[in-house]
Formats: sequence, structure tokens, C-alpha cells
Amino acid sequence: MASTGWQHPYVNIFKHVKVEQWKRSAKAGDVASSMDRTLRCPVFSIKGPVPTNSYILVPKSSHQSLGLTGRYFYLLFRPTPGKYFMVHLDVAVKEGQVVRISFSNMFKEFKSTNTWLQFPFLCGAAKDSVYDKTSRSARRGLVGPAPDSVRWTCLMIDLCFTLTFYLNRRHAHLKSVKLCANMAVKNMFTSDLLLEPAVTFSEAKLRGLSSCRGTGPIPREMSFPVPKGGSWNDFYDHVKFPSDGTKLPFDSIQKPDPEAGSPSDQTDESRSTRIGGPVQHRGSPRQPIAASKLLPGNRASVASSVPELSPSDATEAGVHVYAHPQDALSTHGDSSGDEVFSSSASLPVASFKESQQRQQLLPDPILQLSRIIGFGGATTRYALWTNSGEEVVYPCHAIIVSMKILSREQQFFIGHTDKISALTFNGSTTLLASAQSGSNSVVRLWDYSGGSCLSMFRAHSHSLSCLSFSSGGGILCGVGKDRHNKTMVVVWNTLNAAKGGEGTILATVHTDVDIVTMKVTSFDETRMVSCGRENVRLWRVRNGSLRSCPVYLGEFHSLDFTDVAFQEGGAAEQQLDDRTLFASTRSGHVLEIDYSRVTVKNVRRLMPAQQQHAERREKWTFSTGPGIPINSISVSSSFCATGTEDGFLRLWTLDFSAVILEAGRHSGGWERFCPHERTDPHGSNSAGRLSVSGANPCLLVVNISSALGFELVTSGLVHLSVCDDDPAKPVQPTSPSESPDERRPVVSFLKVTDLDGASPEETDQLETMELSQNKPDRPNCYKHFIPRLKTSSLDQSVSAPRPRDEGIKLKAVIGYNGNGRGNMGWSPDQGLFAYSCGAVVVLEHLHTGTQSHLQGHSEEISCLAISNDAQTLASAAGSSRSLVSIWDVQTAACRGAASHHQGAVQSLAFSRDDLFFLSVGDFWDPVLALWSSESVQLLCSVSMSAPIHDAAFSPTAARQLACVGSEGIHFCLIHTHASNADVRVSRCSVAPPPEVGDVELTALCYHMDSFLLTSTSGGHVCAWDVNKQRCFMVWRADEGEIGVLLCRENRLLTGGATGRLQLWQIEAVQGMKSAETTCSVKDMKLRGSKVVVEQEVVLDGTLVSAAFDSFMDMGIVGTTAGTLWYINWSDSSIIRLVSGHRAKVNDVVFSCDESRFATCSQDGSVRVWSTGSFELVVQFQVINQACGCLCWSPSSSSDGSRIAAGYGDGTLRIFQLASTQMEMKLRPHQDAVTAITYSASGHVILSAGSKGLVAVSSPISGATIRVIRDHKGAAINSIQSVSEQCKRFGLEGNEMFLVSGADRRVSVWAANWSKEKCDLLDWLSFPAPPSSEVRLLEDSLPPSLAAFYPADPRLLLYTGFGLEKELSFYSLTKKQIIKKISLTHWATCISPSPKGHLLAVGSKERVLKLIKTTSGRFQDFLQHSDGLQTCRFSPSGSLLFSVAYDEVLLWDVPGL
Repeated sequence: MASTGWQHPYVNIFKHVKVEQWKRSAKAGDVASSMDRTLRCPVFSIKGPVPTNSYILVPKSSHQSLGLTGRYFYLLFRPTPGKYFMVHLDVAVKEGQVVRISFSNMFKEFKSTNTWLQFPFLCGAAKDSVYDKTSRSARRGLVGPAPDSVRWTCLMIDLCFTLTFYLNRRHAHLKSVKLCANMAVKNMFTSDLLLEPAVTFSEAKLRGLSSCRGTGPIPREMSFPVPKGGSWNDFYDHVKFPSDGTKLPFDSIQKPDPEAGSPSDQTDESRSTRIGGPVQHRGSPRQPIAASKLLPGNRASVASSVPELSPSDATEAGVHVYAHPQDALSTHGDSSGDEVFSSSASLPVASFKESQQRQQLLPDPILQLSRIIGFGGATTRYALWTNSGEEVVYPCHAIIVSMKILSREQQFFIGHTDKISALTFNGSTTLLASAQSGSNSVVRLWDYSGGSCLSMFRAHSHSLSCLSFSSGGGILCGVGKDRHNKTMVVVWNTLNAAKGGEGTILATVHTDVDIVTMKVTSFDETRMVSCGRENVRLWRVRNGSLRSCPVYLGEFHSLDFTDVAFQEGGAAEQQLDDRTLFASTRSGHVLEIDYSRVTVKNVRRLMPAQQQHAERREKWTFSTGPGIPINSISVSSSFCATGTEDGFLRLWTLDFSAVILEAGRHSGGWERFCPHERTDPHGSNSAGRLSVSGANPCLLVVNISSALGFELVTSGLVHLSVCDDDPAKPVQPTSPSESPDERRPVVSFLKVTDLDGASPEETDQLETMELSQNKPDRPNCYKHFIPRLKTSSLDQSVSAPRPRDEGIKLKAVIGYNGNGRGNMGWSPDQGLFAYSCGAVVVLEHLHTGTQSHLQGHSEEISCLAISNDAQTLASAAGSSRSLVSIWDVQTAACRGAASHHQGAVQSLAFSRDDLFFLSVGDFWDPVLALWSSESVQLLCSVSMSAPIHDAAFSPTAARQLACVGSEGIHFCLIHTHASNADVRVSRCSVAPPPEVGDVELTALCYHMDSFLLTSTSGGHVCAWDVNKQRCFMVWRADEGEIGVLLCRENRLLTGGATGRLQLWQIEAVQGMKSAETTCSVKDMKLRGSKVVVEQEVVLDGTLVSAAFDSFMDMGIVGTTAGTLWYINWSDSSIIRLVSGHRAKVNDVVFSCDESRFATCSQDGSVRVWSTGSFELVVQFQVINQACGCLCWSPSSSSDGSRIAAGYGDGTLRIFQLASTQMEMKLRPHQDAVTAITYSASGHVILSAGSKGLVAVSSPISGATIRVIRDHKGAAINSIQSVSEQCKRFGLEGNEMFLVSGADRRVSVWAANWSKEKCDLLDWLSFPAPPSSEVRLLEDSLPPSLAAFYPADPRLLLYTGFGLEKELSFYSLTKKQIIKKISLTHWATCISPSPKGHLLAVGSKERVLKLIKTTSGRFQDFLQHSDGLQTCRFSPSGSLLFSVAYDEVLLWDVPGL
């Protein structure tokens, strides 16, 4: 809209659209106009049993818009007593979206998405009514139908604030309003003024309320009538959103707190204003919403101090409590917790003179806080030094204490209402930020020198545990938990807050990674670093978003990180490449991280000294010894300090070669220590100070130069900060003349592994990601390969068995990797069909009906390409240092492999004559690499300035190719000379045509004539003249990004993010080449020609790969859903060729006759497959529930065609295959089901949950027969049942079953279910590993697995996390372990074979191990790209399944 001046001061919406004519508005259901007795004017009544079926919609069509730009939306309505109502506001935002804001008394809690906000509405009632008194006394308020005494309400919603606060969106205009039953509506309007309905025009004039101040009375045509002598608030309700009040622990819209009064009740003589609310609303999404107490024009400024007193009244130091006259200050009686400040700056104009005559407040009585003894708030992690090194700042409950070290004088910062959970200084220590724990995690910003609170805001619902200031004080970063207990990171801009303004949120992000510590870097305010369990991450704020990348930790990925620190005092001009990040862990490791390469440089470990005369003199190694947990680390320009769990403070040289100082406890208490002196070149002592806090509420202060000692001891150091008084002075070792008796011996040592000097083979194992300002962010294009996040690492020491000697041979691969890009190819003339799944390429030879597999990659394959003669295949795998392999299709042998790209390979393509092939790097490393197809040698490499999305060779010109990316299209020409070794590539770049807007070119294909076609991220198709290198035509082909583009003669195939596959007739495009300007579809119509869609189909996901024949009649298409579709345009047929799981596969089982097998997945699907054809037979889907385990009913049961599956909500579902329906649903557990099996007889189902309960259920009645609680508290990893007469064990029973728990305990039971008998036969407890190893692995502990030995059920197999990596054979008759087999890795799954004494063992290191149990002979297989979670032999033992994430491999078992 060109001008919005006509909307001032307000817009009457009903009058604007002439609602009574119903031309620009719509109604549905029971909507009628009637005369209201209270308002004495006509109103609209909306009634109906279902609110969504009766409504008034303004405007009428969704294509229309009100276009009202007013900030405030006002609704005059009355909910129908005893009924529910609902209101929807569709608001357009400047980011190009439409956000729906809904409120209703049907909503029980606040919910939000990217485009929808839902607020519960609490209906008010008449004053002193039963409902009113009940709601006031209710702890959570009353949410539900409107009460009988509900009143007419004037509701105001601040659209601008709501969108900014909850969604970080900018308000543009109100698009539409939908009023749903049940309610009566007088009118609604928008305005930029904050209008007060309870104030008349005469009162407003006296109080100085006018539109120039952004406020005023409500317009007369919108006002409610008030009887003469009455008060507006006695008859009506006024609700503002947002507001200052608080009632519920979640966001809601409700009437004001009657105890706090309303704005109209405040007289001119009022001397107090509330400032907590407006500040609080800027921070916490969980802050409840109630009515506002003050108009914006009357809001008070924060008074930094109480009124001045004469010197005789008080001393300078201390905290003063004043007694004020009753009429001067309001009380703290409400539950909002807002603070009350005395202020006269916010009084209305009429009372200004009176405020000048206000009497000075009398300080009677006076309480002066003199000293605080104690340390620690919600945590003892924080103790800060000022820059001068003379003061230390620390929390004590809800008070911040600043103490001068020499004089012990204390200064207090008071204002928090709960324990302080975080503290941080800016670089100059002039600004102090603090946070408190509890549900109201308030962040306060303090002027450190003045002691006043500058600002207060919130962002987290609770548990704000970390704060970090930038060096300049302009950025504040915080980490906490949202109301769903998910980690939330918020970055504030505090420049205005430091000047007394508001702190604005720059970026927020939710993350699943654990964050213990997060710090803003000193050299760049937009960069942060964090650490936590199993991760160290680098963060950056850019373009309003907060992004992060993980540091590649390699073998140290499972460590528990506790703290990170940069070396302080470095040169300001130091480049990013020179920065080193230090990270400490609970296992005693200190990692030095290259900030630029995002990789580990050096690793050191702090370990206790070994006893020289111990009975067991086993030498500790770098990975086996018990490390000392490091809780905190700090690095200055001279030394590094560590605080450890054993209570020692250690100062090291920067190369960690020697301990300069070590201070700790002696005989149960801390001893005084005499540290080594360090001398500067001039002979004077240089001092440094440390402030160390511990697990107990104590504080340690150390003066290094004079050894003044320390006070208030602690048992474990958990936070440490270093203040270096003179960074230029070097650290010198101890004087040789010092007496040995005066020095404390070093009681620990460090083992150093230098990764800088590693061999090239070892260096290749490190994933290197450069973090540089010149490197682009991930482009807005789905074409780039995103590798699946893996927690496993490949064991490089494992060797595969010799060919033709393997004990198992790969038979089939189930599924297709929809995560790849361009990872499918088809040559219809040669009958070759290839696709990837995990690290394996599957070759289907269609003419012979055979299948072969290309095995050699160890990482997930990103893309592949087939040569034009179909004799050669190229594949690329890995997300860092990608490996490109060339395969011979006939022999399935690898002809060569090479690595050149630093990141993943984006695309592969062969030249027309197959002499060359091209590989394209992804956005991290946008490089075009040209290779020789014969020798697999790199011929030429060209670095691009922006990401490249696709590339293709010309089908007509032998040395011509083109590529598209973020900067447009690049026309390239290959120049060759006498030999292929002399090759160079020249290119010409052309930007996208302006007709497509600000988009990226995503895909391209050549036409047989001299033009090519490209697609865009906006759904356009562009035609280019290759000779003139210009775009001559553009048309819109899809609503979303197009990533697949194929052209054959005059037919074009397009497919993209919407899942829509279209076949176009483009013969008319050739006639537009002569146009001098870029033509559109309209131009073609004027010339009597057009491009048309011949056929169209919508598939099950985003299209990532496609291959068609030369006539475009039939082809194969791959989607992100893991499906390969056969498309035949001629007969309009679609056939699913290959289908697989997209989410993690949790279990796989065979049927008894092995004719079928079933798989279950994290996405809640259960799929049944044919073993012969590997085709999907039937699929059962449960929405929003993960399926964790399943079992097939035994053949001995009455009907063997049933599958029982366990789900994450504790339910069991039984599916009948004959009817393809769910037969029964049971709920024997309250937690996730982790293991399930039918009894050997099929009479009962045994299931176990994550909390250790085992349930016995009837598959006929669904009743829970028995619950076994012996394993309570430990997750159950496996259950198995076998037929076995138990008389030999002295118990009655015809079958046995075992239960294995995560607590390394196995129970064996004898049962006869026909007689309802179940007795414990044996109970096994296996030894636990050392506690240090348990802490090292934490949540990634290997499972405890047990199984009956098929050849003799009286033997039990067990493996788990214990003293050694081994497999134990336990005899139930001898009651002892009779045999052990050592393992090379901790087992994650086992499966004994029913024949041949074979055992399959899977591990997290991606190794599938086949073991001959009689001899111990084994073979290792490395075909998976991730850690194995399931392996399963068939009932006959001739087949074996292995599963790693979504990769399902089927093996033939010849045997060892």
C-alpha cells in the first residue's frame, strides 16, 4: 500500500469492509445481528456447537488482504457463557511469510511453530462472583468455558511485540481476521496508538494523554457505555497482551490481577511505577500475560538508587531499607515479583508540580549490610577477577559480592530474587552480567563501578547456566533450557542496554548437543566456542542466525569436556590461523585445537604418579590409566592453570613440559604452600592471581609472587580464572639453589601425543574443515550432500579376509540411500542399473538378471556416475577428504582411487568420449577437478569463488562443459596439448537473468542443439544460447526448487523439492533463440508457441536423482524417502523398484520358514519383505512413535503369520499379515519397549522396558499376566526364549527364557505357561569395569548382551562392558564360566548361528566379526559406513542380516 496515512488514528474494520453487506466479508453457520441490552447497540452473535463451523471471516477471500499496518489490534467482544470460542489473526511479516496468531479458551497451554502462535485465553467474570473468587485463589487460574458472569471485554494485542518476541519476525500488516463461535462481537479496529477504554476524553485532557504521545482515550464509536456515577472497570474487562501481570506459569491472555489495580485506578498522586514487566517480557517466552498497569507514555524509568540522604542519616557503604508513607509507595503484594522503584519522571503532567513538592523520604529505620560470609549461588563455578587484579567478584546466594583482596572490603549488588547461576565481565570489567536460577531466569546487567542495575531481561524459561560477555561488551551470550528442557542458546546485543536501554536478541537457536561452557572469543564478538559431553563446537552469528560446526575429535569424540579457553594476551592482529583453543575433559585430557582447521593438534593427559613399590606394577599407557578429571582450564600469555577433581591447582608452562606450581590438601585439609618464584629479566618478581571455586561453597585466592596463601578450602576445583599482571614477562623455572625440602614434589605427569607430526596416512584420517571468513555458508540449495551424523569411527587396523575365503558373502542390499545426491544411474542400452546404499554400490545387470556389489568405500557415498559406454563407474564417498573411486563394471573391481577435495564431492560427470571425468567439490571446497578416466590421475584443478551445484559435459562438443552455482552459470572449455598431462580449463561466468530474481542456479542439462537449460531455486527454467552465452528465455516450472533436470530432444524432465516430476514439450524454445531480449511465457503466446506439460506425477519425497532413456519414455527416479521409482510415461505406470528405511532400523527378524523377514524403524514403521525378491510385501505405520523391537510368532502357534512390535510409548501392537491389519494393541509398560519375544510355545509375549520391568502378556486377551521386577532400574537389552525341559535343573517347566540388563546382570527363568508357572533358575552378575572407564564412556556404554547357545541351550553366551573385551560361555549345570573368547572391540550386537558353531558380533567401530566358537578363528568385514546395532542369523543359519543405521545387508553364510 503506497500510503498508510488514512489509517491514522484508527481503522474501524467492520465499517471498512461493510461487514453487514457480506460482499468483502464472509460468514458461516449461525451468525446473526441482534441488539445488546448492555451496550445498547447492534452486535453480531456467533453460535455453534463446533467453533470452527460458525465464523465471520474478514476479508472474504484468502487472496485478499486487509493491509492494516496498525501496531495494536483491538477486539470488542463478549464470550458466550458456558461455551468455547476461538479467534484467528493472520498477520503478514516483512520476511515474506504469513503468521497465524490464535487465542481461545479451548487451549490449555501455549504452543508455537514457525508460522503459528496459540495462546490460551482466561475469561474474566464479574467482580466478587464465585468464579472470580475461585480464579483468584486458584494456583494456576481457570482455563475452560466462559463463566456465566463473563463481561464485555476490550482486548488489545500488540502485534509488533508478539511477532518480534516469539518468532523474531517483523510486523508488516494485518491480513485477515476470523472470529469463530461462540461470542458476541461489537467491532474491531487497528491503531498505532495505545488507547485506554476506561479513560474519557475529559480525563485524558487533564492527564495529558494525546496521540502525539502515542496514547489517548478509545474512540467514541468503539467505547462501552458507563452508567452515570459508575466506574468503567465495574462493568467491563480490559485485557492487554502483553502486560505486566503474572498468573500462570505459561503464556496466556487473561484479565488483570484485581489486587494490583488498573490504570484507571491510579491517581495522579501515585508515587510508584512498576518496571519489572516490560523488561521481563523481552526475555522469557514463559512469562504469563495479564493486563498492563501503565501506558507507554507513562512508563517509569529505572531509578538506579534510592532518594538521597543527608550524611548524618547513613554511611556511604551498605544497603538501606526505607520506610515510606503508605500513600507514597505501592506494595509488593502481587505475585508478579516486579520491583517497585520510586520515580517522579513518569508522573502525568497534571501531577508534576505535586511531585516537586514531595517530602523527602525519612530513613527510619536503617539496616546496613556490613559483610557476607559464604560463597556460592546455584553453582560454585563462578569467581571473577577485575582487570586491576585487586578485586574478586563472586556470588553468595542471590547477592553478588565484590571483595578487595588486600582490605577485604566488600561491595554488594542486590536485585536477584533467587540463587545466582552465572556471572561474566566484559573485557574492561566495567559491565557485569548475572543470571539467576529458578523458573524466572532473569539476566541483569550492572554498572560495576557505580553498582547500579542498567537493564534486566529474560530469554530462557529456566536453568540459565552460562553467560559470556564479549570483550567490548556489545554481545552477551547465554545458555539455558527452554520449557521443553531443550538446550537453548541466546545472543543479545547489549550496546543499548549498557546505556540504560533495552537488550535486543540477535539470534537464538535450539540444539540437542550438551553445552557445559560457552564463551565469546576475545578477537571477534560474532564468534563463540562451547564444549560439553562428546562435543566441542565453534559458533558464529551471521545475518541474524547463530550457526555452529563441530570440531573433529577423532578417537576422542566420546570424552566429557568441561571447559575451553583461548590463550589470553595475544597480539590483537593475530590471525585466525594462529589461534589455539584449549579444551579440558573429565578424563584428564587437555586438547589443543587448531581454530582455523577445526581439528585437534596436540593431546595431553593429566595422570596420577604411579607408586614405585605397589604390588601390581602395571605400566599405565596414554589410554588405559585413570586420568585426573580437569574441571577448569585457563591460559594466559605465560602459563596454563588447571583445577582438578583431586583438589589440586597446577600451573604449567605453555608446552606442558613442567609444573611450575602445585597447591593442594594435606592430611584432610589444605596446606600452605611455597610456590616457585619466577623472575623477570630485570630481577623483579612478577605476580599473577587466581580465583578458584570448588564443588563446595568455598573460595581460593592465590598470590603467586608472594605466596600469601589461600583461604576457605574446597575439595574439588571446578572453575578457575587467571589474571596476568604483566603478560610480557616470561615464566622462568625454579631457582636451582632452592632447597629440595622447601619444594613440593610433582605428583602427576602428562602423556603427550603430537598430532602435528603424524604421518600422511594418519593425517588423512582427520576431518579438516576450515573456518574462515572467506568460506561461504551452506547455500540455499538442497543439492548439496549432507552426510548423516555418525558417532562411530572406523577401525583402520582391521583387515578384510582374502577373496574367496570369506565366511560370509554379500547377497543383497536392502534399500536406497535417499540422503545421497545423484547417486543413481541407468544405461538402458547396456542394461546397467546402479545405485548406492551406505558405502556399497549396487549393480543390477538387467539383461542377465544378476546383481553385484562394489565394495571398497568406508564412508557414505555421496554421488556416482556411469560412463557413456557403461563400462566404467565413478563413485565418491565421505564428507571430508572424499575418496573418488573408478570401477570396472564387468569385473566389479576398483581400477583406481584418489582424493583431492577437502570436503564432500558434489557431482560427478563423464565427458562425451569418456576420456575424462569431472568431480565438483561442495560448498566448503568449491573446486572443479578434471581426471583421466584411464589412469585416475588429476589433470587440472580450478578453484571457484562460490559454491557449484551441478556440472555437465556437452553431448556435441568434445571439450566443452558448463556448471551452475551461486554466482550463475560458468561456460568452460578444456584445452589439451600433446599429452593429457598438459591440460587447462578456461571459463566464462554469466549471472542469472534478472527475471528470476535473487535465486541460485541449481541444475543444468544440454540440448542436442547449441543451447542448454538450467533450473533455479525459485522453480524457474532458463534457456541459454551456448554460443552467445546469454539467456534467451525464462519460465516458471515449479513452486519450489528444481534439482533434477534432464533433456532428450524436445522433451524436458523437471523435478525438485516439492516431489513433483513433470515432462515438458519444449519444441517451441528453439524458435526463441533469435530474440534479442529474454523472453517469457507471455512472449511465446504472442508468437503462437508455448511450452506445455505433457505429464506429471507427485512422488514421496524430494527428487535427488533421475535417469531416462533417449526418448524420455521411461526412466528411474530416486527420492529422499529412500525410494527408487520406475516411471513409464507411455502407459502412465509407476512401479516402486527399491524401497528402504529412511530412519534408523532398530531390529530385523526372519519368519520361521525364512520366506519373509521384517524390519522396524525409528520412524514407527514395520515393513515385511519377501526373502526371495527382496520386495516390500506390506508396511504397518504408527505415527509419532518409534518402533524399537519386533518378533515373529513361532510356527508352533495356531497361526504363524503374526508380528508383535514394541514402541516408544510402552505399547505392544500385534499385526496379522493375512489381513494386513493390526489385531491387538497392549500397554504393559509406561516407558519405551526395548526387547520383545514370543515364548517358545507361543502362549505368551515377553516384553521389557527401558526401566527394567519385564511384562508377560497374553496375545489372545491382551492382559498382563505377570510383571517381573528383578531388573528394575536398568534397561533391558535382550530377551530370548527356547524350548528346554527344566527337570534337570530341579524345576518344573518346558521352556527357558533369559533377560539381560544394562546393569551386567542376567536372569534365567524356567516356565510352563500352560500352568502359569515361572521360576527363577539362575542369576548371573558379571564384574563391572573401573569407575574411571565408566565416566569416560558415560552414555555410550556398550550393551549387556546374552543368548542361549543353539547347539546346547544349557550354555549361555554373554558379553558386555566389563573388565575385558571378551565373550563368556556360562554353563547352567556347572554354574560357572567354562570358556572365554577375547574380542577386539566392545560388542553392540551378537547373534549365534543355529549351525556351524558360528557367532556374528557387531561393534561401534563398523566391524562385523564372524567367529568360529570351537576354534576362535574369526574374520572381519567392513562393508558398513556406521556402527552396527543389529545382526541376526536366519533360523537355518544360511543367511545373516547386519544393520548399521538404515543400511540393511543380507549375507550368504558358507561358513568358516
